[in-house]
Amino acid sequence: MAIEVVNDDTERDYTGCYGHKGGHEELDIFLEDFIESSLDDEKNNPDERWAACIWGHPGIGKTSKIKAYRNKPVTWNGQEFDGWDVRDVPVAQFEEMGDIHGLPDKCVFVVKSGHEGRWVSCDAEILEGWKLDGWKVDHEKGARTMYAPPDFVPSKPGPAIIIFDDANRTSQRIMKGLMQVFQTHGTVSWKLPPGCIIILTGNPGMQDFMVTELDEAIISRMVHFTLKHDAKQWVLWATANNLDPRGISFVSRYPEMMVTGQRTNPRALAKFFRYLKGIKDISSNEQVKRVRMFAQGVLDDTTVSSMLIFMQRDVELVIEPEAILDGEDWIPAHMKTLYDGVKNKKTGETERRIDILAVTVDRLFAHMARPDFEQKSEHIKSFQAFATSKYLEEDMRYNLCMRVYRRGNMQKWLLGNAALTSLVMEVV
Repeated sequence: MAIEVVNDDTERDYTGCYGHKGGHEELDIFLEDFIESSLDDEKNNPDERWAACIWGHPGIGKTSKIKAYRNKPVTWNGQEFDGWDVRDVPVAQFEEMGDIHGLPDKCVFVVKSGHEGRWVSCDAEILEGWKLDGWKVDHEKGARTMYAPPDFVPSKPGPAIIIFDDANRTSQRIMKGLMQVFQTHGTVSWKLPPGCIIILTGNPGMQDFMVTELDEAIISRMVHFTLKHDAKQWVLWATANNLDPRGISFVSRYPEMMVTGQRTNPRALAKFFRYLKGIKDISSNEQVKRVRMFAQGVLDDTTVSSMLIFMQRDVELVIEPEAILDGEDWIPAHMKTLYDGVKNKKTGETERRIDILAVTVDRLFAHMARPDFEQKSEHIKSFQAFATSKYLEEDMRYNLCMRVYRRGNMQKWLLGNAALTSLVMEVV
């Protein structure tokens, strides 16, 4: 049974965002190109290094996408690193310029034969350490006040990403102070070491968000990208992270419900679906009431109502990926029923449920793409039987095969079947 979805488009307005609007796959390409360009500028055009800003609505994965670089191997200056040093800086918490500059410290100049002199802290314990190492204080230079860099500034060169998270939620005063950081990768008191990349995140402006509008001087010194919610990518992520399959099916069926109202977004949906995984059955009135109560604490009422209707009436029609790959014999008959029409229990009318077949296809691909998926010998045969079924619309079959082919390491699922390989060969 199809659900009438009432959606509030306000949340999906991108007013105040800049750059190309794209999904997670395009953001991956953008970040790769931006980082490569920044490291090149560091070597050849050090005065032309820019920051990047990733715009988008709350909870769609802007920050987590950048944090994932902690586990992404990188070669920098000929050295191999297991990942980037990613530092998340919540600038909305900054209240004064000292949070940017660091704390003032009284310093003296120390010298040592064969070494370049340097300014060091007058702190008794620190200064004694320098003296024990053979350094002497140059009293002729006197003392001066210098700043100890804040903790988010790396202490040594190497591949690092500084995330100024929710940057346009800080005050105008702090944003003005950060402007030099974006332009010169430092302040009057410190400089970022070589290898550092600056990336900001921001929410749309001119809406209900408590944000600070950025002026042209700041905007024009950044490279911009606006991240849009992407249901297919989210289904892949949610499946790999073991969220509740009923919830994943709902998002696949109603991608327009991912970001709506004031509270529904991918982050909130993930929170609810983790809770839902512990609720095996929501058929009784008592369980429905319990689930509704928790859902209303996380999501907008429109989302909750639509989701509960889907889970009570439609979710049981979705064919689970495990059943398809195991080649269970009831599946062809069920696909035929969905293709020909399912009887509506309330109206008595017959409705074709091509939409449920589309959800099934999305769920199957996401399951096969799981990093921990363990393939059995019979899986490929079962997959090909499903993919060549006459009860799949041709565009579904084509899209499934193209997604499998473009995944690279999944092309084996198509081998040996002329009908499926011919679909992708027409494009390649």
